[in-house]
Amino acid sequence: MVEIIGLDSRAGYFAVLSLTYLGLYFAHTKIVFKSEFSREKLARYVGTLAAFWAFNNLFYHIMIVNFKLNYLAAILVNTFAFGFLRFYIQRNFVFKKRMT
Repeated sequence: MVEIIGLDSRAGYFAVLSLTYLGLYFAHTKIVFKSEFSREKLARYVGTLAAFWAFNNLFYHIMIVNFKLNYLAAILVNTFAFGFLRFYIQRNFVFKKRMT
């Protein structure tokens, strides 16, 4: 996206991350966690989404500006740093089946 469109790497990452997170909710709800839609789960997902979205963008910006990493290397580091943590939190907090 950066080379093809000529978009700044930070703006491209921001846009792709935002679109990806929107699609992940539907994939996680129906496919990964086989969960039914509820307002409670949606609220928890949006809360964690906002936090991870902010941390991902901040961490990416720090790696690009402060550490002078190539944008592709920064994406890989960021994906590994937050991907597993995000999945763990979503599995144990967002989509956890409540015991009644």
